Amino acid sequence: TSDHIQDNLRSPQFIYNLLNKFGGEKKCVLCKCKIDRIIQAAHIYPVAAIRRRNDLDFDNKLRLAVDADNGIWLCENHHKLFDSGLIWFEEGQLVISNKLNQEDLMFIKQVTTIEQIEPRYINERMLAFFDSRAGIPSRVVL
Repeated sequence: TSDHIQDNLRSPQFIYNLLNKFGGEKKCVLCKCKIDRIIQAAHIYPVAAIRRRNDLDFDNKLRLAVDADNGIWLCENHHKLFDSGLIWFEEGQLVISNKLNQEDLMFIKQVTTIEQIEPRYINERMLAFFDSRAGIPSRVVL
């Protein structure tokens, strides 16, 4: 069933790979929060989008879903904002939607102390995942 595949694409291997990439530390890339219970491994190119790809077999879908370059650590607030499309990244730089009202914009600016993913974590593959999320044809190579 598709639920079975969905669960398999959400592998603990993703968290392991992210920990490895980010030096063993779970902390939000946008606010440095380290409260373990609210730090989440966020997929850049969403698992739901990977699952919908009919051009890939399961092994290749899994490869994309667990790829460390397809993830960043975010606190629950920033993860939800990212998944709702209210914030995103262009070339590693944070972009905040102009659809927000002034109060919401101020809140995001207050809780966001970093506006750029540290350059040492960014590579062409990660940028390609950001492009895929944005609907730009992917440069991601399996």
